[in-house]
Amino acid sequence: VAKPTYDTGAITGVSSKSYTITAEATNQCKSKSKKIDISINDLPETPTFDAAPSYCAGDEITLPTEDKAKNSVTWYDEQGTAAGTPLNTAGTHTYKAKATNSGCVSADYGTYQYTVKNKVGLAWNTISTSMPINTTQDITTTLTGTGDVVYKSSNNTVISVSGSTLKALKEGKATITATATGTGDYCGVATIKKEVTVTCVTVNAPNVTASDICSGSTATLTLNNRQDGVTYK
Repeated sequence: VAKPTYDTGAITGVSSKSYTITAEATNQCKSKSKKIDISINDLPETPTFDAAPSYCAGDEITLPTEDKAKNSVTWYDEQGTAAGTPLNTAGTHTYKAKATNSGCVSADYGTYQYTVKNKVGLAWNTISTSMPINTTQDITTTLTGTGDVVYKSSNNTVISVSGSTLKALKEGKATITATATGTGDYCGVATIKKEVTVTCVTVNAPNVTASDICSGSTATLTLNNRQDGVTYK
C-alpha cells in the first residue's frame, strides 16, 4: 500500500488500519503526532429481492425496505429518478434500487418487478324485481374479464336459486346476490345485489247463483264472474 498523502484536507491511499499523522515544515519544529483509526467498509453487493406477489388493480403496493442481505435500499424508477408511490395500474412494473450499509452504497442497481392484474367487474343484465308466486325467471349478468359467477338468495323459502334460475315459492322478499371471482388475468371479487319481491294475487271469490228446485231434481249453478285462467271446483 502506498504511503498516504495529505492534500487540502483529504488523505488518500489509506487502507483499514491506524495511522499517525504529523505536520512539519521547513525551518519549523515538527508537530505532535495524531493517531487516527480508519476503517474501510466494503460496498454492499447489488441488492436482490424475493419474488414479488401478484397485485390487483387499485391495491396499495409497498416496495421492500430491505434486500435479501438485510441492507436498507433506496428506490428509483427505470429512468433513475427517485421513486414515488408505486404504480398500482394493470401491467408489469419495474423499479430499481441501490443498497446502503455503513454509509456505503452499492455500485450497481438491483431490480424488482411485479405484476398488477385487472380487477373483475360485474353488472346486472336481466333480472326482474317482481315475480308472481309459482313462477320462474332466468337471470343474467355482464362479466368484465374472466371469472366464475355464483348466484344466491337471502331467503330460500321465498325464492330458491338453481344455477341462474329463480323460483318464486311464497309471497315475500329476498335479496339475490351475484358474486364473481376473477380468474386468469383478472383478480379480486365483484359482488352485486338486487331485491326481488314475490307477489300473490288473490283470485276473486266466485259469484254463483241458482234457482230453487223440487226434491229429486238437478240444480243448475250459474257462475257470474268467470275469470280467465281460473279453475272452479
